Amino acid sequence: MSAAASHSSSGYPSSDRSGQPDLTIAHAATWRAILLEVVKSGGVPTLDLGAVEACDTIGVQLLRSAAVTARKAGTPLRIVRAAPCVIEACDKTGIRPSDIALDLPPKP
Repeated sequence: MSAAASHSSSGYPSSDRSGQPDLTIAHAATWRAILLEVVKSGGVPTLDLGAVEACDTIGVQLLRSAAVTARKAGTPLRIVRAAPCVIEACDKTGIRPSDIALDLPPKP
């Protein structure tokens, strides 16, 4: 699988670039490469996770690692349109969405 750059219709890097919209241990190596590419892309790295269909603790850890790496490089990572499974995985792991740069929709 290639981690070549592509963008969603919103202009954000699309989460389905891996060919597998699962942010899980089974696809960790591919996602790691994608996240490193996004962090190194320059500007404010923004990741659209709207197409993610499954996320586990490894997926959350990968996102957290990418956020930390981006912060150390002086460019905070921004995650938009996080699928419900990403938010649920954050809740289950005890990692706050803000720790992985997740933009949550406002609560009603």
